[in-house]
Amino acid sequence: MSELREELIQAITIVATTTNMTVQECIDEAVKILRTEQRKYRKHQINNLTKSMFRSW
Repeated sequence: MSELREELIQAITIVATTTNMTVQECIDEAVKILRTEQRKYRKHQINNLTKSMFRSW
């Protein structure tokens, strides 16, 4: 887990310095992206579950 944390910190630092964004702005954007991807994944899971449950209907 600490390796992932270190990677995230390094990535945020790199993005912040190369884009002139603040670290907080980078974190906020990363959280937005994560939430969007989570919604897509959940929607995909629900669609697959629905299809498998009602396939024979």
